[in-house]
Amino acid sequence: MPLSEEALLAAEERGDVTLELTGTVVNCPVLRSADGTPLGVLR
Repeated sequence: MPLSEEALLAAEERGDVTLELTGTVVNCPVLRSADGTPLGVLR
């Protein structure tokens, strides 16, 4: 299940994860809405 930015930052504050800035850019399209419904093909 994808996490929100807020959830990731809260996990970092708790020490659950370590976030590290890199020079890598990831282009990851959204394939589902927030409720999990597939978005389908957009043209």
